[in-house]
Amino acid sequence: MGLRETINQKKGLTTGIALVVTVGALIFLAYQMMGGSTTATVEPMLAFYTTDDGKSFFQAPASNLSPFMHEGKEAFQAHLFTCDDGKTLFVGYMSRLPADEIAKIKAAEAVSPEAYESALSAAYANGEVKRPGDTQWVKRGTPEAAKVANPSCPDGKGTLKAIF
Repeated sequence: MGLRETINQKKGLTTGIALVVTVGALIFLAYQMMGGSTTATVEPMLAFYTTDDGKSFFQAPASNLSPFMHEGKEAFQAHLFTCDDGKTLFVGYMSRLPADEIAKIKAAEAVSPEAYESALSAAYANGEVKRPGDTQWVKRGTPEAAKVANPSCPDGKGTLKAIF
């Protein structure tokens, strides 16, 4: 017996199913129109930071402008890597923004989202990087910074992968 014949023979059941589906759709539409939401809460993006020159690291919202104060110490963004598919993580290098760039970002934030994004992009282009243990920060966009931002596996073995 085909579907059409089953529907014709069981008109009451078919009408009941159609009615339930229609009422469900109407309830869903009414809920949406009255301000209801079926979307999940979006968690803030996180980034890695360090307060001890890369010996350890922690996660905090990526919206933090580095450096910032964390538990009484200056925190810098930590760029993590692995050479063993995530079993061991290490800080390959750190980055920070100059104080004047952070001031520009905060001023632009009060103007508009577009001004904020523009100031943020400019600030990161003018940022600085350094390896754990180094004493000097180097400006992004220089040959020295390119070397810093391309670490290698500590033991020379494995495939280097960035952790985000």
